[in-house]
Amino acid sequence: MNILLSRASQRRPLYAWCDVEIGVPIVSGKRAISNETAQRRASQAADEAARVVLLGNETVSAIACNNFRQGMWRLLEMSISGVRVTKFQTPDIEPKSFPDD
Repeated sequence: MNILLSRASQRRPLYAWCDVEIGVPIVSGKRAISNETAQRRASQAADEAARVVLLGNETVSAIACNNFRQGMWRLLEMSISGVRVTKFQTPDIEPKSFPDD
C-alpha cells in the first residue's frame, strides 16, 4: 500500500507517500489469522500510527515514513505475533494507494 501522510502547517508541513508492505503469518501463536482480521487490525494500526506521526514535528518524508512503519509494527505486534511491516519487498505485487491517485 502507498499511504499519503499529509499535514498542512506553515511551520512543519509534511507531504509524504509511504510505501508499506505488511506480512502476516497464517498462524499467530496457536490460532489462525483471517484476512479480514489482519486487514482490520492493519487499518486500525495505520490510523493510529499516522495520527502519532502527524502530531509530531517531523517534516522529512523519509523519516516520517520510517516512523510510520515502525509505529504500525509496534501496534500490530501486540495482537499479531510475527507480523512484519516494511517498505515494498515482494516482487510482482501491484501496490494500492490511499487515498487513490
